[in-house]
Amino acid sequence: MKYAFAFIASFILVAGLTAVVRVSASDAPIADSIPQEEKKDTKEDAPKKDAKDPHHGHDMGDKKDNSGKDEKKDKEKSEWDGEVETDLKNEKDPVNGKEVGDSEHHVVFHGFKVHFADEKSIKKFKRRPIQFLTPLELEKTTDGEVKKVDPADFKDPPIIPDTCPMMGGDIFADDGVYILHRGYKIYFCCWNGCADDFLAEASKHYAAYGLEEKDGKLVPKKEG
Repeated sequence: MKYAFAFIASFILVAGLTAVVRVSASDAPIADSIPQEEKKDTKEDAPKKDAKDPHHGHDMGDKKDNSGKDEKKDKEKSEWDGEVETDLKNEKDPVNGKEVGDSEHHVVFHGFKVHFADEKSIKKFKRRPIQFLTPLELEKTTDGEVKKVDPADFKDPPIIPDTCPMMGGDIFADDGVYILHRGYKIYFCCWNGCADDFLAEASKHYAAYGLEEKDGKLVPKKEG
């Protein structure tokens, strides 16, 4: 009888402890149903910040169908190897002055077919075409177009500066470093970017050559 009471007491104690454990478990927060490995993968798939581009990985509304041509590019004429509009039929190589003869070396520049004596001249021409436009009787405008002109219609400006307005180097007119521009020969100290810089902001430099724009024309600047 003694052992029977002990057994019953032990059974009641175990049952009570089990009930307490179940109640504690029911009060605990429900664990995230997403496994830890899956949660890790989810974070890795999110866009990461880029120090150089804070919008990297974000759709900023600029994802377009580029199958069509950009409107601006449609208006621009390709500088090189486009359709031939005018064959200059130049007899002399604009780079080295040699006779072109029967040479088949040529390029298409702004629609003009330019002939050369050899491939070496083409490489030099492509590196700095503006340097060789005057021998070809071509003028590059401030808006980037190139047109055929008559060099006889161009004259020296009222002032040939002693120093280049672009780079500050000495200008020697006899060196032939000039471009044809709106009826005048604009001189520079060298071909290392001066002509391109001038055309980029031509109106800013007219005064240095004694010129000014009046009624849409480039004319000698009046004193006073």
